[in-house]
Amino acid sequence: MPSAPTAATTGPARSAPAPVAAAPAAVCRHCGGFPAVNVAFRAHLGLLFFLRFRRMDGPVCRTCGLALHRGFTTYTLCWGWWSPLSLVLFGWLTLVRNLLAVRRVERLPEPGPAVTGGRFDPGVPVHRRPLAYVALIPLCWVLTLIVAAVSGGG
Repeated sequence: MPSAPTAATTGPARSAPAPVAAAPAAVCRHCGGFPAVNVAFRAHLGLLFFLRFRRMDGPVCRTCGLALHRGFTTYTLCWGWWSPLSLVLFGWLTLVRNLLAVRRVERLPEPGPAVTGGRFDPGVPVHRRPLAYVALIPLCWVLTLIVAAVSGGG
């Protein structure tokens, strides 16, 4: 009759895994509100051959995240198109990355009371800010160049 397995026959004894402490929940780096999500918002400035990139990352609550998104996106829409590289690549890339970040922020519920001071004011949406439409100037300029090239080349 076989005997019961022992440590010598089954290998080294294994202890139960140590309990893992739950990761502390993220709080907003600006107001201390909860819940918060870790995201990065970007802004881009393109002036002919001068390019500047700004980035603010860290955990933000819904209210502060919307404010950062609206401010950085409006800045990019106003100043991010005045360089050929910006018009073709960097302006669009910045806007898409901000859109992906704000989608994560919008999934959060409204935060609790601010702990470390005031909360950012989101203000009006981007489409209601006049500076967001400055991007139409280079767009019209490019369209004019295309129309002139097509009509003059034939």
